[in-house]
Amino acid sequence: MTLSRLSRAVLATAVVLVLVVIYAPLAVVVISSFSSSKTFGWPPPSYTLHWWGDAWSSGGALHAVGVSVQVGLLAMGVALFLGTLLAFGLSRYRFFGRNSLSLLVILPIALPGIVTGMALKNAFEVMLGIQLGYFTLVVAHATFCVVVVFNNGGVYKGDDINTVSTDPAPTALMVGARHDKLIEAFGGTGYRASTPAELTAALSQALASGAPALIDCVIDPTAGTESGHLTNLNPKGIGHA
Repeated sequence: MTLSRLSRAVLATAVVLVLVVIYAPLAVVVISSFSSSKTFGWPPPSYTLHWWGDAWSSGGALHAVGVSVQVGLLAMGVALFLGTLLAFGLSRYRFFGRNSLSLLVILPIALPGIVTGMALKNAFEVMLGIQLGYFTLVVAHATFCVVVVFNNGGVYKGDDINTVSTDPAPTALMVGARHDKLIEAFGGTGYRASTPAELTAALSQALASGAPALIDCVIDPTAGTESGHLTNLNPKGIGHA
């Protein structure tokens, strides 16, 4: 697929603007940390390493950094262990409640962080009677990390069946599903592409419109399911993602 010179220029400009919006405030903070003034002012009157020296010798700051590293390592270990077990179990076996368990694992990252945080706080303090502390901090972070490990390689075959109702299963890949229609609810335009030419045309039209757009791509069924390349797990006839 090739883009026109105008399309490339528009995309490059958009990327630069997004990066500036993200990193410019961070750059201001870093530069201000060398300011000799005790109050914020721009530009800094002069520069010094005094504040960095204070931070380096601060017992509280060093302790906080140490705790953050410990919590991160422990949460990563827990997430790797549980996420790997969940991925193997849900991809290789069929059992009652499989879809519900998959949904529960994904919910913490699908919901807004504040919602998950308040839910965990109430679960620990109200339901379990556990005071917030080091242990709960590790559990909370691991909760968010498990889903990354769990879904990083793709674990669904795409041929799941909903045994509760006639609605498609949440993990079923449907060739005829029109995901491009979702954006219409928000006033945008949807496009469906099944060839490189159609994708090029859809991208050009979407960029030229300047409005919200969603492109639904029909891909090669042998390309892999979810984010991984588990070709052997793709059901025959499934070619939509």
